[in-house]
Amino acid sequence: MELLIKTSDNGVPGQTARDRRAYKQGMVVAAFPDGHTWGKEELNIKKFVIIRIPDAAWDPAWLVPEMSAVVALDNKPFITARRPKVIPLEEIFTTQELLDLKAEKTVSAAIREISDIKTKAQDYDYNSRPAEFGLDW
Repeated sequence: MELLIKTSDNGVPGQTARDRRAYKQGMVVAAFPDGHTWGKEELNIKKFVIIRIPDAAWDPAWLVPEMSAVVALDNKPFITARRPKVIPLEEIFTTQELLDLKAEKTVSAAIREISDIKTKAQDYDYNSRPAEFGLDW
């Protein structure tokens, strides 16, 4: 299984509701079988990284947004978190690669292999994002 992971944040800082609906660093954006043909934007390391994991390690729930218990004016729940899990970039890149990304140097966009993904995936918490996630472009 190949996963498309965000390497940068989307959203509007300060607009909490709108920001919570946006993709954040480490969130799984899409999942495809091994060998998927990725597009130019998906191969842009400043936006995404692709990781390959064992099929048995994949949990489709990682693509399901968290929805509110309270409904909006249109009688529908609203997104409180775009994705419930993140893969910290520190689990994908080496320390030097992270420093190079911050300095906007070239880092290989090759597909990364992660066999123990379930131990690396973490619950996403908007209130306690670690400082290491500070790769804003």
